[in-house]
This record gives sequence, structure tokens and C-alpha cells, in this order.
Amino acid sequence: MRKSGFAPIINKNTEILILGSLPSDISILKGEYYANPQNQFWRIIFTIYNSGVPVVDYKKKLDLLLKNKIGLWDVLTEAHRTGSLDSNIKQEVLNDFSGLY
Repeated sequence: MRKSGFAPIINKNTEILILGSLPSDISILKGEYYANPQNQFWRIIFTIYNSGVPVVDYKKKLDLLLKNKIGLWDVLTEAHRTGSLDSNIKQEVLNDFSGLY
């Protein structure tokens, strides 16, 4: 199945760009980066930047990242992948990093 990634989460103050490969099926379904509750990404961010206090609202999660000069994007703009495992990625298309810069 052909799957597409999300737009970058960045602003003019972004200094760190965290890169994933391609959103998981759960993330694609919810339209949110790192939406799978088993993924530790947001827990780590909350521990480092929010005194361990979880944030539920997705926009507030993104605001927390941007406030701390962190952006998100994926290396791939699209690929064929069955399920969510990176090892199943085939026929990948890279994102345009020079255009982003």
C-alpha cells in the first residue's frame, strides 16, 4: 500500500529537526506525528521539556516542540509499505530537504 508522510513542523526559530522515516499506520489514521501510544517519543519530549507532565492536545504538543526550537519531519515523502515496520518500506521517495532549507 502506498503511504504518504506529513508536512514538516517547523518555524523560523527551528534549530533542531527530528527526522523519522514515514508515519506509522496509526499516525496516518490520526493525522499526527508519533500517534501510536506505544511510541515513546512524546513521553521523552514531556520529560525533557515539560517536567514530565503529559500534553494530550496535538496542537499543544507541536507548540511545545516549536517553543523549544524543535521541528519534525520524515526522510520519506511517500513509499510502499505493508504495515508500519520500516523494514517493509519499498519504492521510497525522499523529501525535498534542499527545498526545505
